[in-house]
Amino acid sequence: MISEAIVTWGIPVILLFMVLNGSVSFPPSELVLTLAGALTVTDNVLFLPLLIAITFANFIGASILYFALFKKGDTLVRKMRKTKFISEHRKLDEVIPSTESLDGLIRWFGRKGIWLVFLCRCIPFVRSAISIPAGISKVPFHIFFALSTLGMFIWALAWMLVGRGVLYSALQGRIGVAVTLLTIVLLLLFVAGKRIRKHLRQQGK
Repeated sequence: MISEAIVTWGIPVILLFMVLNGSVSFPPSELVLTLAGALTVTDNVLFLPLLIAITFANFIGASILYFALFKKGDTLVRKMRKTKFISEHRKLDEVIPSTESLDGLIRWFGRKGIWLVFLCRCIPFVRSAISIPAGISKVPFHIFFALSTLGMFIWALAWMLVGRGVLYSALQGRIGVAVTLLTIVLLLLFVAGKRIRKHLRQQGK
């Protein structure tokens, strides 16, 4: 569904997906960015302008969460977790931090400082959630903007290059090598993200 929408509608849908990803971690940025990178090969889309547009679209989504938490604090997320609607929809239940993860993220943020805003923009599972402690802690917006966009730019650049590389390999008949490398990268990120999420839950207890 996601890939079909991107193939059909192109850049507007990519930007919309990245706004959504910045606020609710869905759809997966890895998939969207990989397809965006491939698009710069097949549709003659300029790589750098698209990369910049994607970065700012992702930040718009993140800033929505930041400002919501800046004003309402963590009570907003805690109330959302208790609603029947969230518990009945598995996808939403996965992307909205649990009470344990939220407490762990806030404590981790308090110890490590605002540089986590930059670091977590490059880590699966917590890329969007880092806006929560940043908003609750009332990190100045200009700092939040600078650290977030830098991390988002690096993340988007890496995955768009992966998309270009996979497509080039496919066109040259070496798709097996590209898929193997991509699978290894995804597995490493998945394991790293799971370990971090587990750590945050332990911190919240």
